[in-house]
Order: sequence, then structure tokens, then C-alpha cells
Amino acid sequence: MAFCSHCGAQNRDGASFCESCGQPMGQAAKSAAGAPASPPKSQDLENALSGLGGAPQTMLLIGIGLYVVAAVLTLMQGSMLNVILSAGIAAVGFAMGYLPLTKGDFSTAATGATIAAGAALLFGFLGMANGDVIAAMWNFVAGAMFGLAAMGIKKQH
Repeated sequence: MAFCSHCGAQNRDGASFCESCGQPMGQAAKSAAGAPASPPKSQDLENALSGLGGAPQTMLLIGIGLYVVAAVLTLMQGSMLNVILSAGIAAVGFAMGYLPLTKGDFSTAATGATIAAGAALLFGFLGMANGDVIAAMWNFVAGAMFGLAAMGIKKQH
């Protein structure tokens, strides 16, 4: 097994790029034809997106904050189901994303942020289907924050 000189992640022998951080694995990383290999396009997109917005902790807190505000707003409208859903997603983002990140458990934090992002996007699409564009926008923005946090955590660790 080969180890990345940039992040220390374990990679399969002969890998051109680190499977964790996307950096070239060194001189042995050249392609068989002698031309430098390029990272996969999906890795380029992930690297570009993960640099948006700042630190993963900040992104998680923004996503959680959006759901706390959404819970308060929906409580004022009298929609108990939406209050429970909003508070639940905020709790997932905090308990499974933010807390593990502050304790150095990066794998759990990335997974928690990804779950919160998926739930936010799901409820965004459900909001669109029900004609509630405002709720859908809140969900999509919060989902983006959670998703960016997850990518940032994965990229840094």
C-alpha cells in the first residue's frame, strides 16, 4: 500500500492521485505514456466546491441556524409538523455534524453533515411539490451549507 505524502492517507499501489485529497502521488504517479495524469473531473468539482463559504464549522452552524429560524417561523404559522422537522434536522446537524467535528471525529462529522444535507434537500423538494417555495428555498440553502461542510471536512481530513 502507498501513502500520500500530502495527507498521509493509505492508497492502493500504483494510484496516480490520492483517493482522499486528490493530490498527485509523486513521480510514480505519471501515466504509462509519460504524460502527467489529471485528476478525475468529479475531484476537480469537489475541490472547487469545498473551498466555498469558509470553515466546515461555520457552514454547519449556518445550516443549523437556518433550521432554528425556520422552526421559529413555522411555529408562528402554527405548523407543528414543520416545526418538528426543522428542529429535527437542526438537531441532526448539531449532534451528528458539529459536535463530532469539535471532538476531532471527522468521519462521523462528515457523515452527519451529509445526512443533514440529504434531509434538507429532500424536504426542499417536498416543499416545492407542495407549492411552498419559501420553505423549499430555506431547505435548499441549509442543505447547501451542510453539503459544503461535509465536503470541507472530507477534504481537510
